Amino acid sequence: MNARVNSMRPVAAVLPIICLAAATSCSILKKDKDTGFSNETSRQSSGLASRPLSKSDTAGLSDRDRRRRDVQRAKADALYQQGRKLFYDREYKQAIRKLVASQEMLRQASQTEYSDQISKLDNIMTYMNQSWATELVKQGKTLEKKKLYKAAIKQYETAIAKDPQRSTEILLLLYQVQRRQRLQSNK
Repeated sequence: MNARVNSMRPVAAVLPIICLAAATSCSILKKDKDTGFSNETSRQSSGLASRPLSKSDTAGLSDRDRRRRDVQRAKADALYQQGRKLFYDREYKQAIRKLVASQEMLRQASQTEYSDQISKLDNIMTYMNQSWATELVKQGKTLEKKKLYKAAIKQYETAIAKDPQRSTEILLLLYQVQRRQRLQSNK
């Protein structure tokens, strides 16, 4: 059984990268040996601003409004690319902030025109929060092994906030740590 679990670990390490690539419609990038994540960000992805607005997209808009939307869409795409790089670098908080800013840029440009991209960003942020929660759980387990129970509890509580769908699973870990902490303090 242990051999089977160990053989699954490499797949589990690559799975988040594959899911993000699918969510963002980009190809799988070569992963880094140490982190498992790609550091390549110069490659153009489909991004959010895959093409400038055409005249048919913006019929009835003035040239000035059309240019304003193009500029905001380009800024939103740049923020998205920065957020993607931060995610690959495991800077989850900053990555999500960049995607929120990207969403806001798209909303300012046109709430209706970019509703698909705004929805896509919501899905990506959900995935990022789930990945962040997974990382927090790993850190919590490491802290628990070192008998740093308060720090482990904090990591688990933050993980629950980031991925409420896994709250039952994470709560079990949290209760186990709290029990160990009580046993440790009773000695």
